[in-house]
Amino acid sequence: MKKRLVLFMGMILTISALAMGCGDTSAAEGSLKTGLGIVTDISGSTDASAEAEGTAQADVTIAAVTVDVEGRIVACTIDMAQTVISFDTDGKITTDLTTELQTKQEAGDAYGMKAASSIGREWNEQADAFAAYCVGKTADEVAGIAVTESGTAADADLSASCTVHIGGFQEVVVKAVNNAVGKNVD
Repeated sequence: MKKRLVLFMGMILTISALAMGCGDTSAAEGSLKTGLGIVTDISGSTDASAEAEGTAQADVTIAAVTVDVEGRIVACTIDMAQTVISFDTDGKITTDLTTELQTKQEAGDAYGMKAASSIGREWNEQADAFAAYCVGKTADEVAGIAVTESGTAADADLSASCTVHIGGFQEVVVKAVNNAVGKNVD
């Protein structure tokens, strides 16, 4: 998992470098910043019982952004590692410790959401659509994206390509923008 996270981070840095070199030409040279946001949720964890094993679940959502001098997003990437470890009533881990875990972006079509999606899109496609929707927006604008009572996008354009709950996406993208740093390379 660490190797995959390092690979993901390297990919983000490459994307950021490309965005600085050949992306949005309206930004002044050296004025782009890169930020990383990570949000962890363990609410999916369950206790073991006589009927079922327990699970320790960590849903780690990661966003990397490149922002311009005005704080507008010029590039955005979102991924999630959903790690579930099972254990019995004695607390013994029952998940194979050599299991290679994938992020949802790595899983792609194999994640299996497309069949249950009302728009026929996989999780990674929906995350990519949300990330693309964020381009051109500030952290405040991302935080202000309207959400329905069920937690999905209220905007018709966004909901046409992203029907998953977006609160976690908003939170992690805003965090990434707020963490953005850069170095002038004039």
